[in-house]
Amino acid sequence: MKKLYCGLAGLLLFVAVSRKAFCEERSRKAIAGNGEDRFASNDSCPTFTQFWRRKISHYFRERDADDDGAITERDYCEVAKRFDEIRTDNPAVKEKLRRTILQLTEILTNDADRGLFITEDTMIASLYNQRCKIGKNVKRSLFYDLAYDSFTVLDENGDSLLDKYEYARLFYCLCVDHYKAVANRSFRALDRDRNGHLTRSDYILAFRDYFFSDDPTRPGTLLFGPFHD
Repeated sequence: MKKLYCGLAGLLLFVAVSRKAFCEERSRKAIAGNGEDRFASNDSCPTFTQFWRRKISHYFRERDADDDGAITERDYCEVAKRFDEIRTDNPAVKEKLRRTILQLTEILTNDADRGLFITEDTMIASLYNQRCKIGKNVKRSLFYDLAYDSFTVLDENGDSLLDKYEYARLFYCLCVDHYKAVANRSFRALDRDRNGHLTRSDYILAFRDYFFSDDPTRPGTLLFGPFHD
């Protein structure tokens, strides 16, 4: 593997083991065992729809932090830096999240000679390929880890709920323009019981909806904010 970016080589190869991290992992596995929250699709290779393509195009544009038409080392570093700004008493989970984001980014890179360089078409094709494998390939756990661990990091007060302010940090970390307004619309779509909070289950199901569902009525459709062309 090429050298890890931004001086993270040592950190990304080592995650501190703590009692709280151990409990987080036990809880993650418990939720993963709940059929409602498992990342699975009914068909191993679903139909490629224009709606799904539009969602992934939108996700790509939000991840392309510098708007240069490709996700590169610079984009990854900016996202990682912003997640680092969030206060947490569990740095092991934050480090695990950073490693998961890097691993997912590398999976989507199909040209090893160019290093970390992903175009919109590459992301769409690679994510569709991962979607076809999701019921068979262990890499599916990375999508779950992304949802589970980003929730833990965003939950700054540790109450196992996200309010709209904590949730907005996701969009800040993804370098979304006007992130507060975008986050508010997304939060309202996911907060189906209108109690002002998202549970971990709400959040994880939204990730599943976004990456694996072709149903435009699912709340997770607006996980990364309203679409724009």
